[in-house]
Amino acid sequence: MAEFFDFQEHPGHLYVLATLLPMAAFVLILLGKALRTALWGATRKADSSGAARALYQMLGGDKPSPVAAYLATAAIAGAFVCSLIGFIVFAHDHPAHEAHVAAAGEHKEQGAEEKDVDREPGRWAGSIVWASVHPSAIHSDAASGTELRLGYYIDSLSAIMFLMVSFIATLIHLFSMGYMRDELDPIVEDHQVHTPHGHWHRRGRYGRFFMYLSLFCFSMLNLILADNLFQVFVSWELVGICSYLLVGFYFERQSASNAANKAFITNRVGDAGFVIGLLILWTYVGTFNFQ
Repeated sequence: MAEFFDFQEHPGHLYVLATLLPMAAFVLILLGKALRTALWGATRKADSSGAARALYQMLGGDKPSPVAAYLATAAIAGAFVCSLIGFIVFAHDHPAHEAHVAAAGEHKEQGAEEKDVDREPGRWAGSIVWASVHPSAIHSDAASGTELRLGYYIDSLSAIMFLMVSFIATLIHLFSMGYMRDELDPIVEDHQVHTPHGHWHRRGRYGRFFMYLSLFCFSMLNLILADNLFQVFVSWELVGICSYLLVGFYFERQSASNAANKAFITNRVGDAGFVIGLLILWTYVGTFNFQ
């Protein structure tokens, strides 16, 4: 892990870290929520231990805890800091890259051998294979086959978009901490949902909102980070799922439920064209990699 996050030799890893921070927040909030639910069930039993009750109270007890909001906000703020540092380093490297491109162009005009003038792959690009299918070496070339990669590729647009998305997402988290404060109440009364016994009453869902928001931020940043269209497609699917969850957060309300369904269906229509485009591209080019 220490070798992978060698920011001096591979400053592009700053953007990988910026992408993983919201995912880490999502996982921690999810695990905390799962533990709290398990402890809630344990404390309701007559033979439950005092340790289970004590741990349950440490996690907030019957009242929703604001810890999830602090964790999610700290994660996206950390992503913004990583993006800012990465942008400064990228801006420092960029003029040298432009000079290298110009020099390579002059060499081409003089009949020199054509060279790859792209940015150093080890600094601003990289990938790992997470799935591959290769034919038998006995009957065909073992080097042929299909590989699906997870990678990152940082150019000028990526660096700017990372900075903008992480900054705006940090502001959204800070605003949401106050806007969603009603969800910290043990019992929330929803005046827009009517039942035969009056308004709908439910437990506050403060942590769940920030869990969805963290997953959404990871999906958006991974969308920018990706160096291939398949990774973009996976990120786009996650963005669609998060949109469905956030738009339909108050799913008891018919208006929120309808809006979430519309968002989900619209994304699925777009997916059909996306998948067709991927198949056509793979057929004629043989790779999803941008370069």
